[in-house]
Amino acid sequence: MKNNADISTLLKPIGRSFRKFHTTIFIVAVVAGLAYVVLSVTSIISSASVGTSAPSTGTEATLDSTTIERLGDFHTSDAIPAAEALPAGRVNPFNE
Repeated sequence: MKNNADISTLLKPIGRSFRKFHTTIFIVAVVAGLAYVVLSVTSIISSASVGTSAPSTGTEATLDSTTIERLGDFHTSDAIPAAEALPAGRVNPFNE
């Protein structure tokens, strides 16, 4: 019987401390768990992308003469484009 009394007297201060700080302990545990998850996912992503390289699926592009002519028809950035005709009563909001 005396051992039970000794154990209960040892656990009472621990129980009071836990009741007093249970919210703080919970928040610290949640933040620590989230930090662990973030660091684990970051290390998995970085280690997965280090050693592998995706095969190139690109194809060579060639320009034929019609494409080159169509590109030549574009105006340069310093040329002023011709004003577009708008329907009657309409105003272009992008004009300065």
